[in-house]
Amino acid sequence: IVTGLTQVAGKTTTLESLIKRSKMKAVVFRTKIGEKSFLDGTIIPPYFKDRSDWKFIKGMVESTMKMRIDKFEQATIINLCKETGGNSLLDFKKKVDQKLGEKISSNAKVTLTNLQAYLEEVVPKLQTITFSNTLELVEGLNIINLERFSRDSQVQGLIIASVLDEILYNHKGVIVLIPEAWKFIPQDRGSPCKLALEEFIRQGATNKNYIWIDSQDMSGVDKSPLKQISTWILGYQSEKN
Repeated sequence: IVTGLTQVAGKTTTLESLIKRSKMKAVVFRTKIGEKSFLDGTIIPPYFKDRSDWKFIKGMVESTMKMRIDKFEQATIINLCKETGGNSLLDFKKKVDQKLGEKISSNAKVTLTNLQAYLEEVVPKLQTITFSNTLELVEGLNIINLERFSRDSQVQGLIIASVLDEILYNHKGVIVLIPEAWKFIPQDRGSPCKLALEEFIRQGATNKNYIWIDSQDMSGVDKSPLKQISTWILGYQSEKN
């Protein structure tokens, strides 16, 4: 973890130096418009693997609604995922649309309406992107540019989740840098990449794959993954806690 005030603490300078000295492959994500960090690297195309398993869908919904879903809503999502097979967001959306056209309970209708609203926003955006079917990493710094989705952390989170899963299961010796951790692993709700990140932290070190976290402060970041990180580099902080 490297934390401290932007433009004051020197987070980027620190991380660039540590990555270079590690002699390992690294993946970073540019998520903000006009990002001036991590310019000295190789731009690689965004990688995304479509999926719609229930844990993945749950994280997306919680991230969008900015609240945790209850057991009934979770059960509704699980049943829908079983019917679609968990392979495609587009297939999952078609099933949601179909169910809303049937006679269902009022509670189920509320859940499905929320799902439909989310999917109508995200799925078309994903369909406009030319994704790479493989994640090919070069030596040194690999940069995935997500600046065009700077106002849509949902799409950014989906891409980050796919990259994390691919590296965890099919690569060795890779550092993945998670920027703005408060946005991608928030304290009080799910996110599209939260589950993938937690799994990566638990299992990645076996193959020398590591998560590095970059954030101005840690107050809004989920503490579960932070508890498993032993190295903290603290730059200038504006608040004692």
